[in-house]
Amino acid sequence: MKKITFICAMVIGMFCISGVQAGDAVTLTGKGVCAKCNLKSADKCATVLQVKDGDTTKNYYVKGKMGKKIKGKEGSVTGTVKEVDGKLMLAATGVEIK
Repeated sequence: MKKITFICAMVIGMFCISGVQAGDAVTLTGKGVCAKCNLKSADKCATVLQVKDGDTTKNYYVKGKMGKKIKGKEGSVTGTVKEVDGKLMLAATGVEIK
């Protein structure tokens, strides 16, 4: 029984570790808003790219200086996405404003 528990823990651990690694570059299109002023979800201003996915809206917190270019505008952001503390973080490498 201990071996099965250990094996299950190892498999789950491997999935968790693989989720932390940087993924492939993606391009997301949406509207840049402020996490503090618009969403009331943060203590400090931070850029969030809101992307519509069917009936739901996903929030991607844009890391780096690229976020300032999209704030308050609609456009596309290219970068890598990973989940940190339950939030989708987007490490932006490029921004295109509509």
